[in-house]
Amino acid sequence: TAKFGAVEPLKDKMYTLSLHCTSNYPHPKAHSTYDVGLPDGMRDEEYLEVLQHYTTKVVEETQPDMIIYDAGVDVYEGDVL
Repeated sequence: TAKFGAVEPLKDKMYTLSLHCTSNYPHPKAHSTYDVGLPDGMRDEEYLEVLQHYTTKVVEETQPDMIIYDAGVDVYEGDVL
């Protein structure tokens, strides 16, 4: 998704937010507009707080006409998050 939004005609029109476990994300990582690396072992409550904080921040800063929320589309069996 990050690579898709980095090229014309979507460049500067599409913003991406990536919340991901820092230690198990493939390298090199495609850069999102907003990249938030999370620590190993993060609990659900902590994750939801970070998600709410950053989605609010992104919406306030970008004023989007539409939001697409993709959650867990690249699940990894060995994810330590």
